[in-house]
Amino acid sequence: MKNTIINIFTVIVAGAAVLIAVTFLFGGRFYAVLSGSMEPAVYTGDAVFVDSRSPFGEIEPGEIVCFESAAGTPVIHRAVRVSPEGIETKGDANKITDGISTTEKNYIGKVIFNIPFAGYIMHFLSLPRVRIIIITAACVILILSIYRSYVSKKAGKEQVL
Repeated sequence: MKNTIINIFTVIVAGAAVLIAVTFLFGGRFYAVLSGSMEPAVYTGDAVFVDSRSPFGEIEPGEIVCFESAAGTPVIHRAVRVSPEGIETKGDANKITDGISTTEKNYIGKVIFNIPFAGYIMHFLSLPRVRIIIITAACVILILSIYRSYVSKKAGKEQVL
C-alpha cells in the first residue's frame, strides 16, 4: 500500500514538473481565472495558457490577451480595437470596454487555450498552508522511503551473515 501511494505521488509530481517545464520552454505561463468577466468564453475557475512570446504588434481584434492592470494583477480580456496608442480591451460579460488598457509596457501575452476548472486547483495549490502541507508530505515520504531502503539493506546483510 505504501508503494502505491509513493508511486501515485511520484507520478503526480513528475507530471506537474513536466507540464511546468514544457510551459516555460514554450514561453508561456498558466493563469487562474478568478472572475467571470470573460464568460462564456472563459469561466471563473478555468486556467488559461498565455503565450508570452506572442508579439504585441500582431494582436488582432477578437483575440484574448493577458495584461497587467494598474494594480499589478493579470487581467484576461478580449481585444476589441487595436490602435497606435494600444489595445482596447473588454471582458465578454462586461457592458463597457476597459479603454486603451493594454500597451507594450503592460502586455503579458496572448491566450492560447484554457483548461476548465484547473484554475481552482492552481489557486488552491498556491495557498501558503497548502504548499507547506505538500512540502512536508513530500519530505515525509522521502524520509520514509530512505528509511525503508536502509532497513531492507540492513536486514539483507544480517541474513547473509
